[in-house]
Amino acid sequence: KTSVGSWSGLVTAALLAQIEHQGALPNRMLKWCKPTWHNSDFESQSKDDSGDSDSDGATLLVEGTIVPAGLFSTPVPLSRSGGTAAFYHLSYIGPTSGPLARGVDFWLGKDLAHAEDEVNFYQQIPRLDPSYRLLHQWAIPYGGLLSSKCRARADGSELEAKERHLLLLANLRSGTTALRMLDIKIGAETAVAGWKGKSYSAARRNRFVDRLTNSTLQGFRLEGFDNPPKSLQSQATATTCLRIEKRSRRFKLQRLRAKEFLHFWIDAVDLQPNALGSSLLAIEYSECVLFDAVRQLAALCVDALRMPAPQMWIGSSLCLACEGGQLPDRRLAMGMLRAKARPGLARVYVFDWGRSELNTVEEHAARSEEAQSRRAYYWDAWLRGALRILYDSVVLYRRQFTGEVRQGCELRVEVWDYDTLDPSDFIGEVYLPLADTGPTFLTLHKKDQPTKELRAKVEISVALITLPVGSRLAHAWRVTVHRVQSLPRMDVFSGTDPLVVCEIIRRPQLADCAPEAFTKVIFQDRNAVFMSELDFAEVIPDVTANFFEELSYDFGERVDDSFFPVVKAQKTAGDEEAEEQRNFELFLSRVRCLKHLSHLDD
Repeated sequence: KTSVGSWSGLVTAALLAQIEHQGALPNRMLKWCKPTWHNSDFESQSKDDSGDSDSDGATLLVEGTIVPAGLFSTPVPLSRSGGTAAFYHLSYIGPTSGPLARGVDFWLGKDLAHAEDEVNFYQQIPRLDPSYRLLHQWAIPYGGLLSSKCRARADGSELEAKERHLLLLANLRSGTTALRMLDIKIGAETAVAGWKGKSYSAARRNRFVDRLTNSTLQGFRLEGFDNPPKSLQSQATATTCLRIEKRSRRFKLQRLRAKEFLHFWIDAVDLQPNALGSSLLAIEYSECVLFDAVRQLAALCVDALRMPAPQMWIGSSLCLACEGGQLPDRRLAMGMLRAKARPGLARVYVFDWGRSELNTVEEHAARSEEAQSRRAYYWDAWLRGALRILYDSVVLYRRQFTGEVRQGCELRVEVWDYDTLDPSDFIGEVYLPLADTGPTFLTLHKKDQPTKELRAKVEISVALITLPVGSRLAHAWRVTVHRVQSLPRMDVFSGTDPLVVCEIIRRPQLADCAPEAFTKVIFQDRNAVFMSELDFAEVIPDVTANFFEELSYDFGERVDDSFFPVVKAQKTAGDEEAEEQRNFELFLSRVRCLKHLSHLDD
């Protein structure tokens, strides 16, 4: 996309690429992105802080649990989309009993050359008492250290000359055909100068990225999205420079709000064509995955609140994962939901401890008051980030699955000209009753001007979905977007890139729990053919009641839908974000165990 407005985003992406490769950043920008915590304890070594002369609180690396090499076949390198550490596929060939006998592909190896700081953290977890439930239940399982010669290439038999030392971690892809995974980096600050060897210049560069992305706004950002749906894959940057294009795509992910990347995460419509008769429908799977994710996120947040000592987990991540290659069997999926299995339909973990410290009660009591305050400050920030993900997940569930989706509602169809890094341009909209409708061309009109028709048209068909007996859904509809015609040219230097958004509304509450879905983007085509199927559903009342009963149980008090209002569409994105932030602060202030985290009075 090369519209005039997009150049600012591309320039930013180019600047970030320059920072990554050369570490160069103008001094004026470095001053602008100073860390928010100004503490002399960062600037000098403090024995009161760490118990020794190490200013960043790190302790000496303990010896890891050694795993016999004969338990696994030769490690094979895996492809990677980002990060510095290499990963290796491991096949278990050892005895059928024992702590590592958990399946042929349960474990994978992470190159210790880029994970040395994590060994000490993982080694301490088994020694902790049950009050550290957050780590016992939600940290990715750890198996020990494996030393082995590895294959030089995945498609070859040649071995590397030297042994590699690998950190054994649970393979989240085990048991799936194609894992769909979100890597969410928690914290408004993802690097702190003087902490765990982080230099001031490197921390300032990180802080610059934090301020340009969702980290500063919501307290986290999306760092990776494995196996995304076509609706997200299509939103790519049309630049000719591969280096900028790759950074631009990552920059787009980092700027996504939780409500946006969570919506993409549960988009299962691509899986419907290959579904078996015994499988869940795509819309059923989306509902079940989000329901299970909310349940696990709530339990994780409560366990975090009960940690006996505040932690400083700078740059740690939250993983949300699910099956992204095929729709699961109905009986199996329903059984997992009823049993509250882990891993369930959703897989929720915390990981990436490279710059994290495991702070115990005894160590915390021995620290200086200043060091204690520092850890309390960053732990509150971590808690707020995790809770905001939970909050936005609940709001998304309310909007997508608890509103009315039945005859008597209306279908609003909006057509947009998608812009890669800038706000998309609205082209036109049209309303029609929610009822079985064959393929029909509808003429678009300007927003709030129903009598002013455009030449542009969109072809739509609507059909009621027949639900199987025992479904958790009360009603479901499928909207098929066939094509658009005669769209106007919206940009000076490029063609129109259409994106169609559909929303089901019930007047007069136009935006109260109004589910929405969107097509893929088709670039440079004013007469684009989509053939995109968009599904909408409403759960039965018992499912909604159970949803909030489980949240209430986790928080120890009654929590209902009034705690999670769906924000109505605003004139600007800034107004919408401000209202969402205020609603989040209100949620924190209304729940007794979360009240101390609210910034409502700030």
